[in-house]
Amino acid sequence: MTAGEQVRTALDDVHRAIVTATTLVTEGHQIDLSGLDQGVASLCGDIAALPAAERRDFKPRLLALIDDLGRLVGQIETQHKKIATALTGVSSRRNAVSAYGKGAKAALRTPRGDDSGTK
Repeated sequence: MTAGEQVRTALDDVHRAIVTATTLVTEGHQIDLSGLDQGVASLCGDIAALPAAERRDFKPRLLALIDDLGRLVGQIETQHKKIATALTGVSSRRNAVSAYGKGAKAALRTPRGDDSGTK
C-alpha cells in the first residue's frame, strides 16, 4: 500500500468516525471523541509528508471533512442547549417543590405550648 493509499484509508476512517458521531449525537446518544483529535492531527501530518502534487488531490476531501466536523459541532451544540434547557426546568421544579415543602411542614407542626389533643 502506498503512502497515498494509506492516507486515503485514514481519511475514510476519520470521515466515518465523524459521521457516526454526528448520527449518534443527533439521536441523543452520548459520544466519546477521545482520540479523534489525534487521528485528525496524524492524518494532516501524513498528508503534509506527501509530495505536493499528491497533497493537492486531498484538498476537496479535507474541505469535506471540515464540513463534517462543522455538522458534528452543530449537533453537539444543539444537544447541549436541549440539556441545559431541561436542567433549568428541573432546577425550577425542584425549587418550587422545596418552597412548597417547607410551607407544608410548617403548617403541620403543632404550635408550642398547645397540648390539646395530647394526654
